[in-house]
Amino acid sequence: MSASSAQTPKIPETIHGSCLCGAFRYQLRGGLGKPVICYCSSCQMTSGGFFEADSVVDEKNFTISHPDGRPEVIKEYIRSTDSGVLVSRFFCSVCGCTVYTKNDEHAPGMVIVASGTMKGGVEGWWKPEMELYCERKPEWLAVEGVARNERMKGDVER
Repeated sequence: MSASSAQTPKIPETIHGSCLCGAFRYQLRGGLGKPVICYCSSCQMTSGGFFEADSVVDEKNFTISHPDGRPEVIKEYIRSTDSGVLVSRFFCSVCGCTVYTKNDEHAPGMVIVASGTMKGGVEGWWKPEMELYCERKPEWLAVEGVARNERMKGDVER
C-alpha cells in the first residue's frame, strides 16, 4: 500500500486505558474529544518531559474502574498552574502514573485524559488539534497543522 493510499485508522467508539500497573483503569465512550498538547510548566513537570499530550473529553463519557476492588489507589493532587487556576491531577498511588486532570475553570464538565494511558493503537489515530503554552515549546519540536496558543486563552473548546 502506497503512502498516498494509506488510511488513518478509525478512532474506536470506546477507548480503554489504565495507569502503568493497571490498578486504575478507565473507559472513554463517544470518541476522542479534543486532542491537545500543552507545554505549561505544570504539564511538563507532570509528564517529566517537554509537554503533555492529552484528550479533553466530556466527563459523562469517562468511567473509572478498579479491577482489584481498591478505589483507594486513586489519589488527587491539586496545584496552581501557569494561568493561575487550580487543577486536580488524579494518579495511581501504586505506580505514580497520572491518568487524568480536571480544570474546572478552563474546561468545566470535562476530563483531561493523559493520551499515553490509552490502549489499542492510540499512536495510529491520536493527533493533536491544539497546542497550549507554545511560548514554552522547544524550538526543535515541530507540530504542524494545529491551532496554537502562546498561553492559556479562555476555555478549551469541546
